Amino acid sequence: MTFGDCIRRARKAKGIKQIHLAPLILKEDGESISVPYLNDLEHGRRKPPGDEMLEQFARVLDIKPVVLYVLARRLPLDSHLMLAAYDDGERFEAAYNAFRREVMRGVAA
Repeated sequence: MTFGDCIRRARKAKGIKQIHLAPLILKEDGESISVPYLNDLEHGRRKPPGDEMLEQFARVLDIKPVVLYVLARRLPLDSHLMLAAYDDGERFEAAYNAFRREVMRGVAA
């Protein structure tokens, strides 16, 4: 699943049309995104948006933000803070490997 697929599926599951979702997502300048921009996002013709817009999509569509961050191929902001707290990469690597095992366990089931 891609970032756009996730947005599209969640939007449709909530029965929201693109024309109704676009005004709910604001850019940094305070203006709402356009319907063509949303359509491009949903169809993978645009890169996933920045963190603030990503968080808005999560809030409006009831998606866990971490899911959108992963699909956008980014770490949530608090992950960067946690990584900075590690003295070396070994503990972070161990945590990441535990995460991967847990995800794969769900996939293999």
